[in-house]
Amino acid sequence: MNKRFPAHALCSLLVIFVISACSSTDSDQPETVYYLFDANPSQLPVKSSATKVKLSNVSLALYLKTSNLIMLDEASNVVPANFHLWADGLESAIKRALLNDLNSESEHIQFVQTCHDCVSIMVHVDHFYPNSQGKVLLAGHWLIEDSNMTIPFYIEDELEEDGYAHAVLKMRAQVKRLSKRIFEQQMLIP
Repeated sequence: MNKRFPAHALCSLLVIFVISACSSTDSDQPETVYYLFDANPSQLPVKSSATKVKLSNVSLALYLKTSNLIMLDEASNVVPANFHLWADGLESAIKRALLNDLNSESEHIQFVQTCHDCVSIMVHVDHFYPNSQGKVLLAGHWLIEDSNMTIPFYIEDELEEDGYAHAVLKMRAQVKRLSKRIFEQQMLIP
């Protein structure tokens, strides 16, 4: 006996597949959140008689050169966030934030991006992330170009709240603290 699959059963099966496909929407996925690192820039006046210092470069360790926010887990694995992203490149955002913060430190020194015949500094960031122990870390070094001076920095803070939004605020505050240290330390260098 030849048993054929009835056409109405095939249509019913097709309708069920279509309905089930429509019911699994993107509402199951979390919304992607973009963070602007230097969200509150301020325009500082040009300091015409100020000594100029060039912030030539801010560089990041290779694993930080991603649009995803990074977290370090208990096993020291770097874990990129799936739905928490930087709105802008982190290197350029940190450089803008540092320039803004450094220029708010003094009326007598102006930190600029381009300058001929002036002292030039560079910043390299090796670590910049929250970790699973509830801390945020910023570490690396900065140097005065054309000198043998490399100055390490290590800034660690406790997170008081869960979530990437709070971590980003702490990370921004760490860059502000780094700018204070750079300003104070570069004043000691001849």
